[in-house]
Amino acid sequence: MNASWNLLTGTATKYALLAVNIGLGMFLMPFTVRHLGTSEYGLWMLVASMTYYFQLLDLGYGSGIVRHVADADARQDIDLANRILSTFVVVYSAIGVVAASGVAVIIVWAIPRFPNLPAGETSRAQLLLALLGLRIAVGFPMTAASRATARTHGPPDARFRRCASGHHHSAARSFAT
Repeated sequence: MNASWNLLTGTATKYALLAVNIGLGMFLMPFTVRHLGTSEYGLWMLVASMTYYFQLLDLGYGSGIVRHVADADARQDIDLANRILSTFVVVYSAIGVVAASGVAVIIVWAIPRFPNLPAGETSRAQLLLALLGLRIAVGFPMTAASRATARTHGPPDARFRRCASGHHHSAARSFAT
């Protein structure tokens, strides 16, 4: 396969996934609103929207992991690949601590002062934000592991295309190094 075919299939896959996400959102939103109620759904959306911004703390490190580890892997330097991954686990752990601290500030300071949030919903919003904040804080260090598998298997859409075409590699290779 040539580069233009890869570009075309990668672009088509991204747009297909986007269409599926939009379609699922349009289908599931009325179902979710009906079962949660407008107030509860609004609370979930408020809390989720507050946590989306913490993903910006990645600062592009994810692409750096893939590039540097792939380079070390190409040179068959397992020690260097392990040092890079260990460094990024520490970096992402620090980012997770920063994100958790930011969530804690929002829970303590912003949620109680949020306009139009009923007093009875404040504690529920704080609990939801704490749960989503914990997911973000733990998720950052886990990113290094997911990027480590991406170095040998490619991004998710490329892995999907290889699996669909029957050209896939053993997952054991990504964990052996």
